[in-house]
Amino acid sequence: MAKVNEIVWRLGIPATYQGQRYLIAALKLAVNDESYLIHIKSLYEEVAKMYDVTVGSVVKDIRTVIAFCWSQGHREFLQQMAGFPLTKRPTPANFISILTTYLLRNSSY
Repeated sequence: MAKVNEIVWRLGIPATYQGQRYLIAALKLAVNDESYLIHIKSLYEEVAKMYDVTVGSVVKDIRTVIAFCWSQGHREFLQQMAGFPLTKRPTPANFISILTTYLLRNSSY
């Protein structure tokens, strides 16, 4: 799963954000079980359980790292991973879906 960490790092998301850990955990879960992409709330709940925090904290902190990536990170790489133009910052569910799909397509994760 080193590929998951590498992707997050390449997006410019620093480890100083708690959301980075939540995002990595969510991606690892989603890559192993794609049904989480359909039942995104279950994914957030599982990550919240892993870190003993609320679902709201998980979503808020992932939203924060998405905002960082969008404004100060490597938006071009995100666009490349998505495979289509992103005209606005993705939601946490869309962001996780884009990254999971990318990881699965490039399955050497």
